[in-house]
Amino acid sequence: NYFSRFDDEIEISIKIAKLSSETIIQTQKLLNQESLKTATNLMVSANSIYGIGVSHSYNRLMDFHTKLLRIRKYLKLMPLQSDQYHLTNEAKKGDIAVIVSYGGTTAEVLNDAKEFHHRGIQLIAITSNLSGELSQIADVILPLPKRENPEENISTFVSQISIEYVLNTLYSCIYRRDYRENIKNIKSAPTSFLKWHIVS
Repeated sequence: NYFSRFDDEIEISIKIAKLSSETIIQTQKLLNQESLKTATNLMVSANSIYGIGVSHSYNRLMDFHTKLLRIRKYLKLMPLQSDQYHLTNEAKKGDIAVIVSYGGTTAEVLNDAKEFHHRGIQLIAITSNLSGELSQIADVILPLPKRENPEENISTFVSQISIEYVLNTLYSCIYRRDYRENIKNIKSAPTSFLKWHIVS
């Protein structure tokens, strides 16, 4: 486990910081230039981008979605797991899908990935299961370290940290492709949406 019942608050904070740092370093070591470049190329050239994930993986995709909006790219998501399958019906040639599944075995996620694959949609898989079915049908894999034991975990810290790091890295690679324009896009965003008027 990441900490014990005998740890005090500051000891827990130190251990979580150590876990975060170690997880990011391990994840970075699994990445390679070719896979990152391929994933970035797919994201930049796609007509539409779909995102599939459940639970905390979906939450990480939502954050990715928000970041992409700032540089005028749209990640299509469905909040309900049972409704994500409908995204596959909308996908067309020239679109891509980002599939996030730490264990790579979630039935609903696999079903959606298979349907995308059947339709000829290229897949970016973010997973720790490099020999599983998801990895076998993916066009590019951004691997995650396999450190979590579901029977021992207090929380899914490792998968959350590693998924967020990979998505942040992918976002940064996309941002770099049109660096100056993206800076303009972000600077041109309004910083205040409401103006209050005092009526005397």
